[in-house]
Amino acid sequence: TQGTAAGGTTVTFAGSALGGSAASVLVNGKCATDVAGSATSMTAKMPAGTVGRAEVKIATAAGTLTIPASAQRFRYVDITTIAPATGPTIGGTVLTISGSGFGSAAAPAVTIGGAAATVSSFSDTSITVTAPPGTTGKRDVVVTPSTGGLLTKVGGFTYVAPSVTSVTPNSGIVTGGNTVTITGTGFGNTGTPVVTFGGTAATGVVRQSNTHLTAVVPARSTAGAVAGSVTPAVGTGSGTLE
Repeated sequence: TQGTAAGGTTVTFAGSALGGSAASVLVNGKCATDVAGSATSMTAKMPAGTVGRAEVKIATAAGTLTIPASAQRFRYVDITTIAPATGPTIGGTVLTISGSGFGSAAAPAVTIGGAAATVSSFSDTSITVTAPPGTTGKRDVVVTPSTGGLLTKVGGFTYVAPSVTSVTPNSGIVTGGNTVTITGTGFGNTGTPVVTFGGTAATGVVRQSNTHLTAVVPARSTAGAVAGSVTPAVGTGSGTLE
């Protein structure tokens, strides 16, 4: 049996002389709540704890029953990391969710901001998903194992609106050929963006990260400022090259 590290999971105990609602349940020394039931079957709501196997004690008038952590009867599970933790609002970011308790027999369901993500691989400790489209801001990541329960990372993934903040250098000769570095957000974590200057596609585009890329400026017939745009493999952004 497993429960989230945040606590609140209701666990059922079956046996004899359990004490029912008169019993006290301790999990790693912390009191469980909402203890109810009979001498042969009782439930308790688990307190918050740290990830890993837990010791459970059931104290009754007749004595204390100890279930050691080594017995592996109850464990705390959680989402520990999400990488990358940001991506463009158009979706398409491939991210890895790490933790425990995801299950390995059948694929868990994953949502980001309430929208279903596409699961491509999974194990009890790692899930790879593709983020759905979303709106700007931090969004909760929720994993529902096939065996039931919920694991939530509040604000675990941040959607960013694609944008360009700077182009360096921001000038060049009309024959083109100079390489520029474009900085911004939401360029995507996969694929190669399309970069244009004055409506003409740049060449040699290299996406270095979600926030940086380089491109070779095309030739232009006349001098002057032009609008430069970035269209990532997912999302769009724009900036100005002078």
